[in-house]
Amino acid sequence: MGFKLHTASATLLRLTGLVAVCLLLTPVWQRGLYATASLLVCVGAGCIVSLVATQVDLARRMQRSEPSVVTPTDREKLRNRALLDHAPVPLLYRSVDGTLHAANRAARRLFKTEDRLINPPAELLAALHDKRVSSEGRMIRLHSSAESRLRMYALSVGQGAGVGGLLSIWH
Repeated sequence: MGFKLHTASATLLRLTGLVAVCLLLTPVWQRGLYATASLLVCVGAGCIVSLVATQVDLARRMQRSEPSVVTPTDREKLRNRALLDHAPVPLLYRSVDGTLHAANRAARRLFKTEDRLINPPAELLAALHDKRVSSEGRMIRLHSSAESRLRMYALSVGQGAGVGGLLSIWH
């Protein structure tokens, strides 16, 4: 902000000098003060050169771009994580060591956790260990912490072997 204020006040001062030169030049010339008129022309030219230099400097600063700290791959991961986090369906995943994790905001809210499910509901564990759970899903009843009542959830399982040892996703 200091640079912008300094630049704005300096630009205003240069413009004021240029206007003053324009207003004074004709009367000074008409009175025959040619040396003073020549000096005023030099001051006006200096103001113009200074204004142009300031504008060129500002344009160069505007074009200068800093390299991004985030790589395109990381940017895509962040965007995907944000989209996943805003999904209204509670999503869980199981890591290689077998622990369940809340994958999005809806799951964190439902299970009152920031990441790992410390004490997952018995109904959920029973449904997850049931080999009959297919990709079509199965209905389970869980106590919703947000509404303090039982709600029905469709449990679907997606298998995968992604980065970080992701084995299963439940939604």
